Amino acid sequence: MDDASHDLDLSTTVEDDTTVIAVLGEIDLDTVPRLRDAVDAAIAGGSNRLVFDLSQVEFMDSSGISLILATRSAGTDIVLRNPTHAVLRLIEATGLTDVLQVEP
Repeated sequence: MDDASHDLDLSTTVEDDTTVIAVLGEIDLDTVPRLRDAVDAAIAGGSNRLVFDLSQVEFMDSSGISLILATRSAGTDIVLRNPTHAVLRLIEATGLTDVLQVEP
């Protein structure tokens, strides 16, 4: 597998106490540390609410779900915005549709 398959681009915007992290690419075991760094920076910067814009995520595995759940368990309000079909299927398959807040 080539490195291009593990590309992940992130952009972060902040509004009051909410940070929006827009994710482009794949969230997997190889790329989740970069996303974790962005989450940690947002929380360290005072964000109480994180919005993950997942409208351009091609693939997400259990490591992405684990990061989201761990962040939520630590007391941060989490919103998943515009998840792609692949991401939504993972959320549904793991039974987390009633646990995670998903916005169209």
